[in-house]
Formats: sequence, C-alpha cells, structure tokens
Amino acid sequence: MIERLIVALDGSPLAERALNYAVPIARGIGAPVLLLSVVPDAPARRAAQDYLARLAQTVAQSGVAVNATVSEGDPAQIIDGGARPDRDLVVLTSHGASGAGRWAYGSVAARVVEEGKAPVLLIRPWFAYAGLLADGRRKALVVPLDGSPAAEAAVPVAVELARGLDGEVVLVGVVDQEPATPTGTVLWGVAPAQPPVEDEEVVRGYLDTLVARIREPSLPVDRAVRVGAPAAEIADAARDANAALIVMATCGGNTPNPGLGPVARELLHQDNRPVLFVRPG
Repeated sequence: MIERLIVALDGSPLAERALNYAVPIARGIGAPVLLLSVVPDAPARRAAQDYLARLAQTVAQSGVAVNATVSEGDPAQIIDGGARPDRDLVVLTSHGASGAGRWAYGSVAARVVEEGKAPVLLIRPWFAYAGLLADGRRKALVVPLDGSPAAEAAVPVAVELARGLDGEVVLVGVVDQEPATPTGTVLWGVAPAQPPVEDEEVVRGYLDTLVARIREPSLPVDRAVRVGAPAAEIADAARDANAALIVMATCGGNTPNPGLGPVARELLHQDNRPVLFVRPG
C-alpha cells in the first residue's frame, strides 16, 4: 500500500512536471507528499529550502498534505535511501536541469529506477497528455504481463492507483513471433510456443484468469492480446487505451537480476508516456 509519495526535484521547470502526476495520485489515494531536493553542499541549502517552501504552498492549496526536505550528498542514494520499499512511491522526471544535465535519465533517474527498492514513477517531461489531471476522462492504467509472478507484482499497485483515481486497469499480454530462442515463446519467455492462433488463446486465457481475480464492482478491468515485438506492442496498446501511465515490473520472466529488462528498456524508447516501475518482492 502506498502511504507517501516522494517527489524528487532539482529546481528545474522540467522536474516540476512530476507534480502534475504526484498531486492527483496523492489526492486520489489519500497519501501525503514529500518534496525532496538534494544539493551538493551547505551553501546551496537555503536556496533549495526557499524553493521547496514555495512549491509546498502550491501543493497544500490543492488539498494534499505536504512536507519538504533538503539533503546534501549523492542524489540517487538520498532518494533511494529515504524511500520505504513497501510504503513509498518515488516520482521524478526523466530529465531535469538543462535536459541532459545532472538529473537526466542515464544518471540520477536511471540509478533510482535500476537500483532503487521502492516503486518509481518516471515522468517523461515532453509527454503532452497529462492524463491524471481532472479532465473528466476515466484514467486507464496499462499493465504489461509476461506470465511470470515477477511481472504480476505490478498488478496490485495498478489496482490501488486505479481505485483512487476512478480509473481502469488494462492488462496487456504480447505473443512474440520473433523469439530469441529457436523453440519460440508464449509472451516473453514463459512457455514453449504453439502455432500463433493457439499462442493467442493461451495468452487470452491467462489474462482472463487475472481479470476475474481482480475485478470488482467499482473497478473496470480489461485485457488486450497483441502479437509482435513486445515493447512496440505494449506502446501501441497504451496509445490505443489513451493510457495515463504504464505500470510494470522492473524485471519479468525468471530473470534474477535487478533493474530493467530488455522489454522495459526498449519501451522507454517506444513511447513517451509515464511508466511506473515496480520491483518484484
């Protein structure tokens, strides 16, 4: 259960776009927000405190409980070190100061996503549709699944957010017709392949089982079966659903290694919408 949102800010307007998602989520699930800035040294602390105080006032006016803190040190270590794995959601943008600067994905954001223990909502600041704002539309949360328990770790998080946001959950399974192994795969490497039609039936049956398990009267749950390259098909499914965000595990299948798998990495290049990464327990 998400009890707090930690919004990491580096002082740039791009980083502040994380608040467009963090505030509606916090309000929807009844959780407070912690604004966090990490500075290199003590002289920079006062300016950062004044900056966060101004933002905190704006957040409070939206009806969300908010605190702010400034720390010194390594940003990725501070962000991850202050986040509780089972209680916090870290929210940050993939690019902060100067676009390719110190908070660019590939440095701080990448380390938090790849190495962090808590769920991370990665906001792409150039994504035009702020789907969690009060626009009157039902919010779709797309959950890619590869048939593994690790990938299914994303489902409870998506369900919790969908409840709070009056949204819907869309489970997506992809039949990869160009597998990495000679025998082929169902989904992303779970079972030996059947002919394509049978593959789709297997995936559809798997998703239907999950839909039946999590569906409740006030929570619409749908599923989509796609055929093709997993990352591209997940991106297309998210666009078809006009998804507010994608919720997925940082690794799927039987991969023991932490961090993003190849499908998640490719997805970041296929689509600009926010992705919430959940680390399997």
